[in-house]
Amino acid sequence: MVFEGFPAKVLCTPFPDPILNALLETITDMAELKVVLRAIFLLNRQRSFPPAIPVEMLLSDGV
Repeated sequence: MVFEGFPAKVLCTPFPDPILNALLETITDMAELKVVLRAIFLLNRQRSFPPAIPVEMLLSDGV
């Protein structure tokens, strides 16, 4: 598979570097990494304050 670039107007998910570095140093399991990255993505999309992800959303997520 060849990466051909991002589509126009692609959304980005910002995340503070110090937290990302700490997570990457401690996560050793691929499944845990996927859950953490998906949670970061979902939290970034929330418009509530404070942002929260219902457990049901995580459990029903296809990723």
